[in-house]
Amino acid sequence: MKRIHKICISVILVIILCLFLSGCESLILERQLFSRLYNTDASQSEAMLEEFLTAIASGKTDAVKELFSEHIQATAPNLDGNISALFQFFDGDLISYQRYGPGSSASKDGRSYQKEIFCSFDVTTTTGEYRIAFLFYTVNNEAPDHVGLTSVYIIRAEDSDLDRAYWGIDNENDIWKPGINIE
Repeated sequence: MKRIHKICISVILVIILCLFLSGCESLILERQLFSRLYNTDASQSEAMLEEFLTAIASGKTDAVKELFSEHIQATAPNLDGNISALFQFFDGDLISYQRYGPGSSASKDGRSYQKEIFCSFDVTTTTGEYRIAFLFYTVNNEAPDHVGLTSVYIIRAEDSDLDRAYWGIDNENDIWKPGINIE
């Protein structure tokens, strides 16, 4: 009887030890994964900004339009007109930019997976300073036509509160308006 008791205690201790060790490994993996995802969000947001600024500098409507998701290209009101207004509004050659954020949101439900990144930048050009915020999907396996830029807000820096990051969300409705929004 004592032998069975010792075996049971040993098995329980081994199980507890395994759970403890797997918990530590899981925590280490979570931290590595979080770090990797955060860095990916930052690099993806900076890459999107650089593509966006390059498209503006090209002066070609299609170059800017291609960055938007197929869904936004088909449904955003007056996207071509807003791109033309953007060309008139944004001026100068890029000197530097500073990123605020990015933030991201991901949801996974069974086989459905979506990830969006929202970020804000202060951009300095040879002629002025601008604040740009945008939202884009990197993954949407249920609606792949939603992958790409969804919403862009741009404002002259002097027209905003420089003590706070610029997010440009439609505060009245608490949403990102689709397309290009010049404030």
